[in-house]
Amino acid sequence: MGILRFPFLISSFLKSSIIVTLIFSSADYLIAQFQVIVIA
Repeated sequence: MGILRFPFLISSFLKSSIIVTLIFSSADYLIAQFQVIVIA
């Protein structure tokens, strides 16, 4: 059972890390846009 569950854990971990990366990259983009608005 543990061997069968291992790939599922890896795939779910990859999906969550991709989602976190997307959230952080979009947050960085929004922060950059906000700084441009504040400076301008």
